[in-house]
Amino acid sequence: MIDNIQERLAKLSPEQRQLLEKKIIESEKYNVIQGSNENQLNSYYRSLDQNIKKAKDHIKFAPFPEIIPGLSWLEITLDPDKSQENIQLICKYQEQMKNVLFRGINFPAITKVMDIGCGYASDLIDLAQKYPDLELHGYNLSPEQVKICREKIESLGYSQRINIYNRDSAQKDFPDQYDLIFSCQVIHHIKKKENVFLNISEHLKNGSLFVAAEIISNLPLTPIEDPKSTAYFATRSKWAELLAQNNLRVVEGVDASTEIGNCLYDEHFTENFSRLTQGYDEITKNHLLGPHELGELLRKKLAVYLLITAQKDSLLEKETLLRLNQEKLANLTPYAKVIEASSHGKMILLPRLSEKDSTVVTGAFHNFREQLAAQEPSQNRAWLESYFTTQIAHILNKTQAEIEVDKTFNMIGLDSLLAVELRNMVQNDLGIDVEITDLMAGVTISSLATKVSELLLETDLEPKVGISTTNSQTTKMIEGKL
Repeated sequence: MIDNIQERLAKLSPEQRQLLEKKIIESEKYNVIQGSNENQLNSYYRSLDQNIKKAKDHIKFAPFPEIIPGLSWLEITLDPDKSQENIQLICKYQEQMKNVLFRGINFPAITKVMDIGCGYASDLIDLAQKYPDLELHGYNLSPEQVKICREKIESLGYSQRINIYNRDSAQKDFPDQYDLIFSCQVIHHIKKKENVFLNISEHLKNGSLFVAAEIISNLPLTPIEDPKSTAYFATRSKWAELLAQNNLRVVEGVDASTEIGNCLYDEHFTENFSRLTQGYDEITKNHLLGPHELGELLRKKLAVYLLITAQKDSLLEKETLLRLNQEKLANLTPYAKVIEASSHGKMILLPRLSEKDSTVVTGAFHNFREQLAAQEPSQNRAWLESYFTTQIAHILNKTQAEIEVDKTFNMIGLDSLLAVELRNMVQNDLGIDVEITDLMAGVTISSLATKVSELLLETDLEPKVGISTTNSQTTKMIEGKL
């Protein structure tokens, strides 16, 4: 068992670390087999649909607070009639995890939702039942599952509100713009993840959320790949990079590895596997073996089961997004802490951007200054207030709702060291040199936005406008009079 893998790897040089990581993965016997991801997954789903007469939603993982003696995820999947008590337990904890994943989302305020890899459409149906104004779409690779979904949706009378598409999320554009895009255990099956993240970004409204339950590699440099079960676990750094490249900012990451590892533990797995998989083809057996191997990876801390929330943010530069994403993914919140806090009503998530804060930008802009130049001059001040609010919230690790535009920076909590970070952001994004004294002597977001807006208008948004701190204008700015 490798209990302290991160500590051991941290002591090595990058070259030594990568070599050791590869040896670790080789020791876990991840071998390459032929065949496309889509064909293998379709074969697996088809086999399950033929052998399990009723489509069961309980085949998804559940976060158990502790190992349940005698529980077998494989038996629950392949022989559910013998595991009714454990099925109820799985459904209970699946619902709990869904509540964690969706917390902070104001469903009555949104209209369109996309589920990537919607399975048997249980989540979409649940949302349709709870929120009658939602329009819901789902993508699914399996024609068999799509057929089951559509029959179920029609029987419930939701055909006008739920549309299921037999499409690949990494290959086919989504049909609309969405207020929420979510997925559960889907993206790790996609080897070329760039395509699916691009699709998400292009069809997610600015300020809206992408949430996912996913598996990532916990090795600093090396992804974990198991083509046998079409599992491709990218590293934290790769996820941070892919999200940043597509204007997605990590709001929070929750680590449910321990709890999912508990769910996938089966002390009699070898015996159960031999007994329950008779009659299944090799592709299906490999996919059914995958969860057991994943459980071992999670318990060894080689992989992470991640509940991630990201927000579409067109205001920030890619470099800033990358830094913020890396920080968030390096400091995950333990799932148990979220559950503990929820009992006291403390499951607080960064709110969605309001319509005033949201910035829907068309065309390719290199930075915020170019986006600002493309807007109506009368909107500049509001844009700048949103910009400064966003940046200061990031710097202080607070939500935007906690930042008041009429409070001085000192009152908000911006000290001289953090003011340097804000100044550098402003220089890079707006080409304006703001002196540190301007940020530390009574200025507010509102007064700063007003002054910067005036200066930008005076110069027709030409770059490198300086704010001098040696004249009367600066004194007025510091006093909040401009």
